[in-house]
Amino acid sequence: MKYLITFLIFLFFQSTNIFAQDYLFPTSASNKLTSTFGEFRPGHFHAGLDIKTFGKEGFPVFAIEDGFVWKIRVSPFGYGKAIYLKLNDGKFVVYAHLQKFSPEIEEFVYQKQQKTKKYRVVQEFSSEKFPVKKGDVIAFTGKTGIGHPHLHFEIRDKFNVPMNPLKFYSNIEDTKPPLIQKFVVESQNFESQVNGNFLAQEIPFTSNGKFYSLKDTLEISGSVGLAVEISDVANGVTNSYAPYKVQLFVDSLLTFEVRYDEIPFETTRQVELDRNYRFLRTHKDKMNNLFLKEGNELRNYKLSPNSDGTVGIKNGEGIHDFEIKTQDYFGNTSILKGVFRVKELNQIGIFSAEEKNFPTEQVFSFGGKDYAFLTDWNLKNFKISTNGNIRELTNALESQNDLEASSLILVEKDKTIYEKSFGENSEQFDFEIQFHENFGVLETKFTEVSKSFPEIWINGIPRPAFKISERIFQTSFSFDFLNEDFLRIEINGKEIIERVQKITKDKEKKTFSEDQKIQVDFGRTSLYQDIFVTVKEGNLQVPNTETLGKSYEVRPYEIPLKGAASIKMFYPSETLDSDKLGIFYLENNGKWYFLEGENNSEKAYFETKVLSLEKFVLAYDRELPQILNVYPKNSAKGNFDKIKFRVKDEISGIKDEESVSLTVNDEIVVFEFDPETDEILYKPRQNFKKGKNKFSIEVVDKVGNKQSFKSIFWVN
Repeated sequence: MKYLITFLIFLFFQSTNIFAQDYLFPTSASNKLTSTFGEFRPGHFHAGLDIKTFGKEGFPVFAIEDGFVWKIRVSPFGYGKAIYLKLNDGKFVVYAHLQKFSPEIEEFVYQKQQKTKKYRVVQEFSSEKFPVKKGDVIAFTGKTGIGHPHLHFEIRDKFNVPMNPLKFYSNIEDTKPPLIQKFVVESQNFESQVNGNFLAQEIPFTSNGKFYSLKDTLEISGSVGLAVEISDVANGVTNSYAPYKVQLFVDSLLTFEVRYDEIPFETTRQVELDRNYRFLRTHKDKMNNLFLKEGNELRNYKLSPNSDGTVGIKNGEGIHDFEIKTQDYFGNTSILKGVFRVKELNQIGIFSAEEKNFPTEQVFSFGGKDYAFLTDWNLKNFKISTNGNIRELTNALESQNDLEASSLILVEKDKTIYEKSFGENSEQFDFEIQFHENFGVLETKFTEVSKSFPEIWINGIPRPAFKISERIFQTSFSFDFLNEDFLRIEINGKEIIERVQKITKDKEKKTFSEDQKIQVDFGRTSLYQDIFVTVKEGNLQVPNTETLGKSYEVRPYEIPLKGAASIKMFYPSETLDSDKLGIFYLENNGKWYFLEGENNSEKAYFETKVLSLEKFVLAYDRELPQILNVYPKNSAKGNFDKIKFRVKDEISGIKDEESVSLTVNDEIVVFEFDPETDEILYKPRQNFKKGKNKFSIEVVDKVGNKQSFKSIFWVN
């Protein structure tokens, strides 16, 4: 009986807690969503829900529970007009992109703006100032800040940690399973391959409703990470969302799980580790990593013991089944199934030989394996087998006396035979190096079908070449090969030198371009892991202006930064108009963007902070900003109730609303600025005076170029 009473008391408190969190939906606009919790945003997770208003403004916004207005924020950027409630149960609620607040709060904001003569307002309140009851209209939906008309809505716990609001609402109609769009497998070190390739591979699959299957068995060597692109869908909407939960099972055992229930602000930048940053930069795909990257401190994961989610050699050689299960918050599920085979990485031994003699000295042994020279040359139509790949020698070797130093046949004892060519090679080729967290991949591309494998040496160590196609070969290498700040590569006797510098996390270090015109400073908090940086000079130009000097490509831009790094670009001390200089970077969309920073004219450099490595250049902005579409027109007559215009600067841009001033009848006025449309709107509470009115506009761009405009109009 005692246990029954205890159990009933427990149920009572549980049910009380459930009803206490029976929150009102925040708006009557709709219960359809544009975005869900935990979605990728540049540099952070989406911290709430975006509720559809179908392109309209002015829907009422409700207090979801009793509490008080804790804070208001007004800005042209980000959340725009936002209101923060603190509920009686201790949680916080955020409503953003509002058109306007309730009348009493709107009046407070207006008076504050008139006093400061500034548009921006940030103000906290005590519980007595603006108490609210559940269902009170506290604001109206809008489009202020960034984005189209919608309501951004957050629920945070008592420590201000964003929680998934779907936990509190069951009125979202969603009976559709998520869609699996892409599946990628990515090597994790220089001894790992996916289907014979060191680079990440997109793997094809078939679909049958909510069930997906790989077309072929994956061939894996070493350690690899899986990533998947998922689009969740719901009833009555055409847009898609990120998944709520993704699981990876290997041989029916849970290996990795991620779910998005809460995300603290202090770790929100780690969205670039949670998602596959490389594919985001190179393909614009927003893929979920099903493994942990170094530096990932998010608490959203469940892992098998002593695992980071990667698969491969740790699972043992042979065949393994795997299953990726993705689920939305309402339990709709889709499943991708496949099989992978783990095998040792095929390696090539390299030997020296003298012409018409057997090789006598082994100069390289890879991965602890021994290699031997093939001694039986009485072979015609000889076939080479490499675990299922057949290569036929068109020129059969009949005797040892036919052997030349430029052609060797190499064999791993009792296992695999390879062809390798040495000596002079006149074939033309290009090459590319891809830098990963702890290894690099050299890809050699011949202009014509290559007759032989290329000879590769990296920092004095011979490296095997792997045939990817008739013209493309890959060589992987560990950064442990680097014992200096240079990567010395030989491809068929041609030497290439790449300047590469190791930057260690938790330490300060600088790297320069070869001409010393650009300096990159990494601080103690810049990196999640050690990286290897190259700075290459180029000749890129910012269009429609003058570029000063060379452009510089700082890599690897496929690896995210934890915190800011500093870029300094130097210019000659005698440079004219140096105050009009600035650093620009090239975005993935092919456009150049100005980076705000400090121009130190005494030491002749411009410095800025960056959160990613990019292509940079110094360029001028000597162009004046523009003032466009002014209303009312000069000397116009009519019943005018507002002043509006656009400000635009094509090169460095307009920083914010404080870069624009508007004076009406000799009084500085507060206006609204929409940075997405570049529009300025001033609508006075009191009508303009009858008769003649005058106004003046001044706008300054990011390097200090000024433009002015004066006008008059008559009010009937």
